[in-house]
Amino acid sequence: MIENILQSRFIVIKNLFYFNFLVSVYYLFNNTFTWADVGVISCVFFFMNPLGIAVAYHRYWSHRSFEFRNKFFLYLCTIPPLVSGSGSILGWVGIHRKHHAHSDKPGDPHLAANGIVKMLTMQTYHYVPSPKEVIDLIRDPFILNSHKYYFAFPLIYAGLLYLLFGFAGFVLGFCMPAALSMITQNTTNFVNHFSETEFKPRNVAWINVFNFGDGWHKNHHDNPKRYTNRQRWYELDLAGLLIKYVFAKSVID
Repeated sequence: MIENILQSRFIVIKNLFYFNFLVSVYYLFNNTFTWADVGVISCVFFFMNPLGIAVAYHRYWSHRSFEFRNKFFLYLCTIPPLVSGSGSILGWVGIHRKHHAHSDKPGDPHLAANGIVKMLTMQTYHYVPSPKEVIDLIRDPFILNSHKYYFAFPLIYAGLLYLLFGFAGFVLGFCMPAALSMITQNTTNFVNHFSETEFKPRNVAWINVFNFGDGWHKNHHDNPKRYTNRQRWYELDLAGLLIKYVFAKSVID
């Protein structure tokens, strides 16, 4: 029963990313952008990626590095990545945990050695969900059902945007920030493991502009259970600061 529910949604997620990217490019070439448009995209992207991916999917659901202060904050950070097309909690966490178990080796579900083009287009990603990798999450009915009926989340969200705000609202509130979130994740997975001599986790400061601290990738691989990736005074980790001072009951550093 569990194996039937834990089917991979990856092919459709990849095609949804392609759709969002192509629609975004079409819109860019056929419309004049305003600062208000940029503000909408940036705001939605902030909820989808820095809060949704870095805080919720990555540091909370994947590594349990902290506990949310309350249910409101938990769902505030968890719903945006669900509607973004980045995948279900089970799927994303399963891929990430397998990545840590086989980092830069055969079995890594997004092996950076395959190259930046294949990483950006998600041609190298491969993953078949396993109950063993997400056994702690399977016990949560919300997580299990949100995987089983995953595509209801982006479809309902995108549909409401179109009905309420038309094509522009659909693109600015869904397609562009969702595509940007996936590009950020795929770029991070490559850049933070690439070097001219070998592939291994490394820190890349400029990546933090988009993912609020996950650019300190080597720090994270050295100690994945920490709520923050900061090790030195100059390593700014905004996701870690939000966790410590806003979202978490308490943290142990």
